Amino acid sequence: MILNKNKKSQAEVITTVLLILISIAAVVLVSVFIINMVRTNLVSTDCFKTAGQFKINLDEGYTYYNTTGSVSPVVNKAVYISISRGEEAINLSGLMISIGSGQTAISYTVGSSSSTPSGVTLWNGNSPVLPGKSETRTYRINSSDPISKVKIVPIIEPDRVCKEGSDEQTIPSKT
Repeated sequence: MILNKNKKSQAEVITTVLLILISIAAVVLVSVFIINMVRTNLVSTDCFKTAGQFKINLDEGYTYYNTTGSVSPVVNKAVYISISRGEEAINLSGLMISIGSGQTAISYTVGSSSSTPSGVTLWNGNSPVLPGKSETRTYRINSSDPISKVKIVPIIEPDRVCKEGSDEQTIPSKT
């Protein structure tokens, strides 16, 4: 009789240990799927970091449409866009700059992952460079068409367009 009791208690211990191991294995399997799902969905939250981080500066007078032409005789007109960047750490790979008036717009992408678009330079004629943290850059885009609106949209790695961080302004004309 004592022998039977010992065998029963061993069977109960083994059953309990097996149930615990099966429960742990189930938790591990479920957590792997949940962690992967959460990780892929968190990538989209990176765009929320760009909200309020990019601004078209109208106050300083560096953003305007030059209607009289520029120094170069080849280029008659150009738009100057001053863009400020905030202090948030963002994996910025580019900026999409759209210029136009009314219903039409032309977009230019400036950044490390794209080649330099023709007609886009810094205000002094140098190659365009993205603004760093807490920096302001003024871009010059050649345009013979009248420009009244400018929109900027940040692009974060890997080439994800973030509408959350966009800014759109009506710009003045200068003669």
